[in-house]
Formats: sequence, structure tokens, C-alpha cells
Amino acid sequence: MRLPKVVEEAVDNLSRLPGIGERTAQRLVFWLIGRPDDQVKRLAQSLISLTEVVVCSECGNLSDTDPCAVCTDPERDREIICVVEESSDMLSIERAGVFTGLYHILGGSINAMEDIHPEDLNIESLVERIRQGNIEEVILATDPDNEGNVTANYISELLRETDVRITRLAQGISYGSGVSYANERSIKEAFRNRRE
Repeated sequence: MRLPKVVEEAVDNLSRLPGIGERTAQRLVFWLIGRPDDQVKRLAQSLISLTEVVVCSECGNLSDTDPCAVCTDPERDREIICVVEESSDMLSIERAGVFTGLYHILGGSINAMEDIHPEDLNIESLVERIRQGNIEEVILATDPDNEGNVTANYISELLRETDVRITRLAQGISYGSGVSYANERSIKEAFRNRRE
């Protein structure tokens, strides 16, 4: 039995998303078909609106303005930068309410197995920000896994010749886990106990 072409296309497109296989995509499409038209249209419009998201030219955060709201917030501590892999990591740290400085989003981590190298990440702009500004500390809040550790070590080496204090979050976040998956208490402890 063949499904209507639009259903097949929807299943095909959804199954391309990370973690969504063909069966899950089919279940989602069938569920959407059973929803009221206005609900499906709102979902479709929100997906279309994702094309309006911009990347902050200062920190690499996803935003609807450039520079983003964090970079333009006069209340933020401009002498400290927290380096994270993804915007979702920044959101987890913000929810914990433990950090009031600026951020720098790398856009991933160094991963030779997946052919992701330092030049593929937002690292050079971090070095440039540190050279230009009055930055006193850089907190490396990459994930505590092999790729996050490689990335943190690479950045530490790049910044070794600067006068900036370089710290790493304490291992309050389980090895192999990610910052965006950690609870608020773990994030607070990791910031409080960060080390040189």
C-alpha cells in the first residue's frame, strides 16, 4: 500500500531529523493529520520562522537580533566569558542562574571521527574577542567527554600566551554527559568549583 505523496514526503523529511527514524516519523505524521488544521498550520509556521534566526556576530548565540540580547545586556559582567559548545548549553547555565558574564558558543566540539576540526568551530573569533577586550577570565564549559576535553585543551593552548585566567568547570557534570542535560544544582556546583 502506498501512502499519499505528501504524507511520504513529510515522513521522509521528518526522518532526516536527528533521533527520528522512519517509524517515529510516520507516527508523527499520522498524529499531525489527526490534529485540527490551525494547530498544524501553527507548527508549520513556527518551522518556517526558524529561517529568521540569526547567529550573533559577537558570541555565536542563536538570536532574533544581532548582536544578541546577552551581548547587549549592560548588566552582564564583561570581564568573563563562558565558552560552551551549543546555545542549548548556554540556556542550561542561564536557567541555573549561576553566571552573569558573557558567553561564546563554539558550534560544537573537535571530533576527528566526525571530521570536525578547530577551523570548523567558532574558536578564532573567541581568540579575537580576548585580544580586543578586557577579559580577565575564560571559563571552559565544554562537555566533560573526550571531544569536550580535546576542545578545552586546544583552546587552553591557544590562550596560554595571554594574561587571561583560564578555568574549567568542575566535574559536577557526569563524564560523558552534556551541559545542556545537567540539572541546575550540578551546574551551580560545577561553576563554584571550577579549576585552573
